[in-house]
Amino acid sequence: MNIVVWDGESASSDWNDVTNWSTDSAIGQNDILIFNHTSSDDADFTDGPPRVGALVVDEGYTGTITLSDNFETRDLSVAAGTVDFDGFDVTVTADVTISGGSMSLDASHFEVRGDFTHTGGDVDAGSSHVEFRGGNTTRDRAL
Repeated sequence: MNIVVWDGESASSDWNDVTNWSTDSAIGQNDILIFNHTSSDDADFTDGPPRVGALVVDEGYTGTITLSDNFETRDLSVAAGTVDFDGFDVTVTADVTISGGSMSLDASHFEVRGDFTHTGGDVDAGSSHVEFRGGNTTRDRAL
């Protein structure tokens, strides 16, 4: 497991371009991916490891992360920026925390197996199928 920071050093927004990550190496299925003030460049996930250890979008990140393929993560945390799941299947095997930024599900199948906490930011579920399969659900805002 590695902690990997999006640094956007490549001319492309391709998630799979290793020069866009602080380690300049391919992402592994247990890696913790962090988007923060290091780069506000957008990121596009069109294929790659279908599973990661965590996706963390920290305060200071102002870009958009577009996931255009099925995706699984242990934890998902969104405090800033925009995360767009673009209509694909998303499974979070542990916890989701939304405290800022925005998240668009775009007709996705979105499954949360742990706690779901939504205290800030916007979540647009649209016509998505959202399943809460375990843990606690805390929402200060509507989906």
